[in-house]
Amino acid sequence: MRILIVTIDQFPSGDAGSVRLLSFCEILKDLGHEVIVIGQADVQPYVSHSYRGFEYFSLRSVSKKYSSRIMNYIGNKNRMKKIITKLSETKKIDSILITLLPINSLFYLKKLARRNNIKLFHDSVEWFSPQNFKWGFLSIFYLINELWNRVLIDPQFSVISISSFLDNHFSARNIRSIRIPVILDTREIAFRKHTNSDRLEILYAGSPAKKDYLKEVIEGMTLLNEEERKRIKLQLIGVNLHQLVGQCNVNPNHIKICKESLQIVGRIPREEVIKYLNSADFTVLIRSSKLRYAKAGFPTKVAESLATATPVICNLTSDLGLYLKDGENSIIVESATAYSFMIALRKALALSKDDKQEMCHKARQTAEMHFDFNIYTKQMEKFLAI
Repeated sequence: MRILIVTIDQFPSGDAGSVRLLSFCEILKDLGHEVIVIGQADVQPYVSHSYRGFEYFSLRSVSKKYSSRIMNYIGNKNRMKKIITKLSETKKIDSILITLLPINSLFYLKKLARRNNIKLFHDSVEWFSPQNFKWGFLSIFYLINELWNRVLIDPQFSVISISSFLDNHFSARNIRSIRIPVILDTREIAFRKHTNSDRLEILYAGSPAKKDYLKEVIEGMTLLNEEERKRIKLQLIGVNLHQLVGQCNVNPNHIKICKESLQIVGRIPREEVIKYLNSADFTVLIRSSKLRYAKAGFPTKVAESLATATPVICNLTSDLGLYLKDGENSIIVESATAYSFMIALRKALALSKDDKQEMCHKARQTAEMHFDFNIYTKQMEKFLAI
């Protein structure tokens, strides 16, 4: 079977969406299918490229000007149509898997599929909350996301849902759905842990904006006594001091109180993040357990952390409760509050070096058992066959 994947991700780069799609490519290849990807990589557009034996095309203009980005979006349909027409001249496309796309591109693919008896699949990984955006319910990105999940993805599609929340939503709309969480290739993720005996090293890596509760994390640190704080090193990667205060609403006085325990790293290459993970005892992630974005999505950073043999300190959102066990591969935070995070920190501080090493072992084991893409090959085979 010839399967086309169409995405706005920069496949095959290392962003979360591309890592997931690359895993699907590997699954489909192992099942004997030919896979071609059309994405937005920063390479010469409209010509064939190869990555690990997968053919891929980019619709993206290499220019980084804002006007070029707008034109890339507006012209997505016509550029995609040109490539698909060329591909169809040599061999029939049997199935198309899509992520989020410009709406006119989606309409084109739905019409193409009906006309040529092509199976359509959608990889659904998020459903925003109004609180994610400055303009709330009026944000164009929020409205488009609503339209996709409530209307545009219809029974013409079969859906791969990243969470139980999305799986239940699409199933209730009589749309065939399976649940596949974050997937990656655990064999490619190195883990060389160096746990600390005398202090607790905690890492946050991401782009928090308003979705990750760094405010509660740092405020929780202030609730510890001074001696406890001296034993903690909290490294924040992907965010600077200005963003902590302006975007994450962290109290500047709390930053001053914790200054001896904080290391604000800012944005660094992905390869450098791995080096920090190798010496981290835990990563941290606190999110709302009530807002829809946290229920519908699945935090990629948790799966990646476990794959590097780094347990997590987090509250339970999405389907995390299916995989995380307090005191084994994680320390569970009771609620998304500063006080609950402080209690979790005290639990972590009480661990011996041997305790932490055992948790690291369990973390890696969890990733291999639940988030490696090879686990889902048979499930995908059955799903594609129907």
